[in-house]
Amino acid sequence: MPPKSVKSDHETELAERLSRIALNRAQRVAALWQSPILPDAEVPEVLRMPASTWQLRKRAGAAPPIFSIGKRSYVRTAELLAWCDGLKFIPRNNTR
Repeated sequence: MPPKSVKSDHETELAERLSRIALNRAQRVAALWQSPILPDAEVPEVLRMPASTWQLRKRAGAAPPIFSIGKRSYVRTAELLAWCDGLKFIPRNNTR
């Protein structure tokens, strides 16, 4: 019978740190959804979408309305939610 593997202190510390990071990210995203407007730069994080995909959607006109205050761009949270609700779900063709 092979010996049981024991996590080293480093592995345990790393796992705890990753857990804290995930919790902090979840709290940050939840706080962003509570805001009436979202900075344009935060939208990819909130939607868990690559920033490049968000930029492509904006350029193609396939994004919710964006407005500016000074030099910064924002999206209304309600419009972002409505936009998300209107997206079609296309299941992936998993062949595994």
